Amino acid sequence: MERIVHPTERGQITIPKSIREALRISADTPLVIRQEGTRIIIEPLSGLDRLTRKLEQEAKIRGMSPEDLVAEVESVRQEFFDKRTDVKHE
Repeated sequence: MERIVHPTERGQITIPKSIREALRISADTPLVIRQEGTRIIIEPLSGLDRLTRKLEQEAKIRGMSPEDLVAEVESVRQEFFDKRTDVKHE
């Protein structure tokens, strides 16, 4: 689906209703915008991306490195798995 839109003086554009509906974009939907060469890419932020960004923000607040964050997520994942399967892994 392709539409021609014109930015306002402030650079704002309106995503056509048909596209918003097709992608289930509402006023509460976070969007990622990036430049790729001469293209502007706008896409909804996935649930996993939102979770990842929240975890990264929390890790930064706590002074955790990316490696610390990965280790913490793995630890929590393992605890969850152990509780669900009633099995312990060492």
